[in-house]
Amino acid sequence: MSRLSRVGLIALALSAASAVGCGSDSAKPPAAGSGGSSGKTDAGSTGGVDVGDGGSSSGGAEGIDSGPPPDTTPPTFAGVKAVEAKGEDAVVVSWDAATDPPNGDAKIAYVVYRAATQGGEDYTRAHRCGDPSIDAGTADVSHVPCFASTGSGETSITLRGVVPGTEYFYVVRAIDASGNEDDNTKEASATTADETKPDFAGVRSVTVVSATSVNVTWGAGYDVGTPDPELVFKVYAKEDVTPDPATDTPVYTSKPGERSTIVGGLTPRGFYKVVVHATDQAGHSDDNGRVLGITMPEGDPPAFDGIRGATGEGDTTIRLFWTPAKDNQTPDASIVYDVFMSTVSHGEKFDKPPFATSTPGAASILLTTGLQQGSKYYFVVRARDYVGNRDSNTVEKGVTTSTPDVTKPTFGGVTGVTGTSPTALKVTWDPANDDRTLFATDFTYRVYASTSATVPTTTPY
Repeated sequence: MSRLSRVGLIALALSAASAVGCGSDSAKPPAAGSGGSSGKTDAGSTGGVDVGDGGSSSGGAEGIDSGPPPDTTPPTFAGVKAVEAKGEDAVVVSWDAATDPPNGDAKIAYVVYRAATQGGEDYTRAHRCGDPSIDAGTADVSHVPCFASTGSGETSITLRGVVPGTEYFYVVRAIDASGNEDDNTKEASATTADETKPDFAGVRSVTVVSATSVNVTWGAGYDVGTPDPELVFKVYAKEDVTPDPATDTPVYTSKPGERSTIVGGLTPRGFYKVVVHATDQAGHSDDNGRVLGITMPEGDPPAFDGIRGATGEGDTTIRLFWTPAKDNQTPDASIVYDVFMSTVSHGEKFDKPPFATSTPGAASILLTTGLQQGSKYYFVVRARDYVGNRDSNTVEKGVTTSTPDVTKPTFGGVTGVTGTSPTALKVTWDPANDDRTLFATDFTYRVYASTSATVPTTTPY
């Protein structure tokens, strides 16, 4: 091969190597465009300028001259300078301009990364701020890590779509014209103000629990800054007049997400008006005007003499008896009886749920659960009408359950057998005796018969 041919091949090889070295690197983010936009970029509008695709390029090599080496040095950049809240749903992120001598400072663009948690930024740019997300619903998309970009030379950007009252974290990085992005992780955060009241329909129902209490219910509320499970609800109730949430004290403030409560301490036969308002985490309450009224029932308990008797009816069974109560409003057949039990005399807890409750109109109750053999129990029975008025008698009866019966009856067996017909026999015996079974009529007898000398005792005749 001639010397000229060898020189030509070398020049071609160097020219090809130069072209590969100056192209875009797929492992790097896209390069910033050299033009850039003037003025601020709002990531919540269509005026944003995306990170450009143009990298530095080099002309073809001539001969063995490959041109300058590719630029692999990112800009010098101090990172985010400040984040300032603007209203309820926007922030302004600002920074000082980066420097990049090889390409010129004017060609530097910036990418802003946002996260709902500290250090949660996604530098892969999987989701642009303001775009829908396949991994989150509408209510949650604001919490997905996202990015926004600026044109060359910008030093601030307005980002929208944040949830009021929620802290977000921001990192800003600079990208030069060759696509080199600095790797700073300097972070700043801001929380926008929540200035919007919840949207809430108000009280849903008010029903009587007793002569002095009602059950109040309500539905869900909506707030841009506080999800429904974190809203609290204030219940207002006043006799004869409509409550004013601006000046009145609530009779109950719910736990977050509660949907009902029992309001007590009311006056029997009184007329009450009830209002419920929702309150968000910023302290803003809605102003719905829905009011429900209710008239309380009478508060007179039944007239009742209390328990009259108690008997043990088995190893773990007791029956209680009483004379039916009388009430001024509730028919006898609708009165129920609450049973309170204790293992010590007068140890019943009347502020706790009863041990058992009878069927309406009953005059006795058979207790078959919760009792032990050979144990003594004390009982108080109280009558309750249909609105929950319960008498307060303290008449008490004690009774002991029986121990297991393990003693067999004393019995002499058969005393005689006589034939009464060609196909019938008469078998006689003397009555048995037993320590528990006292009456002869309470015994049962099993008769076994066989045609052989051995009488079976497994199957009665």
